[in-house]
Amino acid sequence: LMDHHSGQVLAQRNGDKPLAPASLTKLMTAYVLFAQLKAGKLRLDDEIAISPQAVKARGARLFLRAGTTAHAEELLRGMIVVSANDAAIALAEHVAKNETGFVTEMNVTARALELRQTQFVNATGHDEKGHISTAHDLARLTSALIRDFPEHYKWFAQKEFTYQEITQHNHNALLWRDLHVDGVKTGHTRSGGYCLSASASRDGMRLITVVLGARDDGARVSAGQKLLEHGFHHFETRLLYAADV
Repeated sequence: LMDHHSGQVLAQRNGDKPLAPASLTKLMTAYVLFAQLKAGKLRLDDEIAISPQAVKARGARLFLRAGTTAHAEELLRGMIVVSANDAAIALAEHVAKNETGFVTEMNVTARALELRQTQFVNATGHDEKGHISTAHDLARLTSALIRDFPEHYKWFAQKEFTYQEITQHNHNALLWRDLHVDGVKTGHTRSGGYCLSASASRDGMRLITVVLGARDDGARVSAGQKLLEHGFHHFETRLLYAADV
């Protein structure tokens, strides 16, 4: 559990233990893509070619078809809301020609954000040797995403997404349980278990919680909610001194 504005860790257990991050990986995928948007190297209305490699992506997907195109905004929202792996690969290939090149950019960005125990091997989060992060690093990444790209962070609050007449729902159950929660991401793999990064804002205080390796969806949701309630109940944000006084 971390305070967004100060970066102060308010509660933790094994917060710096390297673990498989599952689809919380896409927090970094999104961060790199948002940076491309900000730099003008990617546009929301860009037509993205869908490759056979993207279509073959395992796990959650938008059911993209090879040889077709889709707008970058559609793919971004699909990747964020329903964790679509085919959308993530298509965007990575568009930005860096292939997933390997994109992953290199992910790791460069991780170093720039001082995520010292994080190493990415793919852009989607599927289990792969050496693909690791920690709850602390992922909380800091979540905070950076909210801080640096507030205009795009709103997509993480979207409860469902429809593409080609197929509607899929966001797996972050806290969006329904707690009105103060406005994002961000869930994930699940065999090695990573059930994972969650969530953020909530209340009375000027924003908290970020990360849960890794939970046994099931109920456990990750319960743990995340308890951590947020603990933070809002036992801590508060106060201005001690104004700047330049």
